[in-house]
Amino acid sequence: MEPKIHIVTDSTAYLPAQYLEDNPHVHVVPLTVNCGGEIMEDWVENNERFKEALDKLSKQDAIPTTSQPAPGQFAEQFRPLIEQGCEIIAITISSKFSGTIQSALNAASLVGEDKVSVVDSCSSVAGLRMLVEDAAAAALEGRSRQEIVTMLENKKHRFEVLLVPSSLEHLRRGGRIGGAQALVGSLLNIRPVLYIRDDGIIDVLEKVRTHKKALMRMIQEMPEGSTRVSVGNIYAEDAMGSLRKLAEDKLGVEVTIQEVGPVIASHVGLEVVGLFFEVPEAEDK
Repeated sequence: MEPKIHIVTDSTAYLPAQYLEDNPHVHVVPLTVNCGGEIMEDWVENNERFKEALDKLSKQDAIPTTSQPAPGQFAEQFRPLIEQGCEIIAITISSKFSGTIQSALNAASLVGEDKVSVVDSCSSVAGLRMLVEDAAAAALEGRSRQEIVTMLENKKHRFEVLLVPSSLEHLRRGGRIGGAQALVGSLLNIRPVLYIRDDGIIDVLEKVRTHKKALMRMIQEMPEGSTRVSVGNIYAEDAMGSLRKLAEDKLGVEVTIQEVGPVIASHVGLEVVGLFFEVPEAEDK
């Protein structure tokens, strides 16, 4: 029996197809990417198509653009659920990264705000995914909408993201780099470890000389008590495998693989490896 509360999120959570099949009370609204006139939805299945389009676009010295879902796309998800007597919690990519949350809020006002709660995840990718998973599990347990929203608000600032890119060009053009701006065009002998600040700007945690040292620096930043850890990559599978082993060796827990799709790749570029983890509550500041 499906729970009374349904969860709606956006595609930047990159939820696995099997998870969505096993949890029919979780729904996804896609963002889109325009890569040199080729428009595609933000599904992992479109990664190869995106890469091919990006290769062509790079020869024109241009980068792809991304678009948030229209309010109507959220309304299409909300309306039938409300008609069935369900309540909804919509959890979106950080408002610092995208206007997606505004589309969800506008849709809620169209269909009945008293039945819909909209939560800014202050994150994306694994942080967003983990919040969705927690909300979906709580809904199955029969917890109320307000209880779940309170839980999400209390947890959402505990997710950290670290990145090691091969280039800063996509981030520079997207206007998302702070202190990392000084490194643009000078990565030949430097591997910057980047992190995402609360204001959505990507900044430098540390600059090291080799890729191996960059991976080790990412691991050092992860608290000992971390139990929810994921690694991801955009055409950097070998580096991701090394990072995963380092994380598992440190923590003694299984580290999951986080898929990443075209929208995030549009902002950070290709050949990027990422580490995502939830800071244990005792470590939370």
